[in-house]
Amino acid sequence: MPLDDALADSLDCVVEKVGNPAPRIYERLFQTHPHLKDLFVLDRDGAVRAEMIRLSFDALLDLEHEGHYARGLISTELTTHGNHGITPAQFAELFDIIRDVVREIVAERWQERHEQAWNRVLARVGDLVAAHRA
Repeated sequence: MPLDDALADSLDCVVEKVGNPAPRIYERLFQTHPHLKDLFVLDRDGAVRAEMIRLSFDALLDLEHEGHYARGLISTELTTHGNHGITPAQFAELFDIIRDVVREIVAERWQERHEQAWNRVLARVGDLVAAHRA
């Protein structure tokens, strides 16, 4: 399997093992930033959170390649989230949390190629966040 498929492989493994990882991802986010939970008071069934994770996965997968979709999405979402008081650092941190939760779920199937792919894509997220601030 080419290195570029490692991120997709890790996400496929997550879906295979737990289905929707959004509850675990947001549990970790809220442990780190409890005040953010208040922003989801109307998301009683978790649909908004699930959609946000789906969009995040789409952006991450796109960043493995050309990243055209991800650049626009991340720029737009940084502005939108900023309007809700989310700092660029907090926005970027969600992607780190996603990686950490994916790594935990994948567990023994996590390989160096997964780590490399995630590190490469998260560096691109960091670059997009930094460019948005400039």
